Amino acid sequence: MSAPVRLSLMGAGLIGKRHVEHILARPEAVLSSIVDPMPAARELAASPKVDWFPSFQDMLSENRPEGVVVANP
Repeated sequence: MSAPVRLSLMGAGLIGKRHVEHILARPEAVLSSIVDPMPAARELAASPKVDWFPSFQDMLSENRPEGVVVANP
């Protein structure tokens, strides 16, 4: 069995929250970070204990996921 794919989520609004639920439910995926400048996104990242970044550039400097789910307008 291969290692789970590390995913980052960009956008923690209504649809982004659903993506978090789906990623966390899959054994073949790991949520590595959430990227969104809003304070609510930081709170969302705290629950599953994943990294939070206010911008994509900040995330790339510290956390290199294997894939990114883009859930913002």
